[in-house]
Amino acid sequence: MAETPAITDVSTWVRDQISVDYPRIYKKYDTDFINWQPGGTNFWKQTINHEFLTTNATLRYRLAHTLSQILVVSNRDATFAVRHWALFFYWEMLKEFCFDTYSRMIYNVTYSPFMQHYLTFNDSRKASADGAPDENYARELLQLFTVGLLEVDADGNFTENENYTREDVAELAKVFTGLGCRILQMGVPREGNDDGFYDNIATEFPDYYNYYFNNDR
Repeated sequence: MAETPAITDVSTWVRDQISVDYPRIYKKYDTDFINWQPGGTNFWKQTINHEFLTTNATLRYRLAHTLSQILVVSNRDATFAVRHWALFFYWEMLKEFCFDTYSRMIYNVTYSPFMQHYLTFNDSRKASADGAPDENYARELLQLFTVGLLEVDADGNFTENENYTREDVAELAKVFTGLGCRILQMGVPREGNDDGFYDNIATEFPDYYNYYFNNDR
């Protein structure tokens, strides 16, 4: 049995892992993406599996995978079936920011076109005669991505006290108004752009805001 490393060795390994370079999918598989047709889910799985088996950035990939099980999206939808670029860019975002703060990760998830369409707050608009802001993302953000529905006591047991109210969801939904992207361009890299991932953020539409969502925060 291999000797258990001392904590100093583990700390060194973690620091080294943070600095290890890793492949960017959109740079490595350009030709495959351009020629990709609907029904290419197997290619997505094969690509990710290949990365896991060949990368030296073990910790980054495990953290990104863990986050993908919390900040969940899916391509099992007709909207996304022919827009695999968007799913790959979402995965790239998880890899890119997995060592950052969780609040920064949530920020990037919020601006992800894939998440915006998956949880339906793309082009959500302030309340008017036509309706109210979409509350889907606000509800999932509170219930699944952050605080959770119920309070936890000092022993880690759930209590009957709720962490937020229906009104909290409605008010939070106003924060995410005025963000959107064109569905036909979702996840598609610009020609000649070497770093397409950073173009895959939502566009802000100030006229639709309830509150201004500061892009510099």
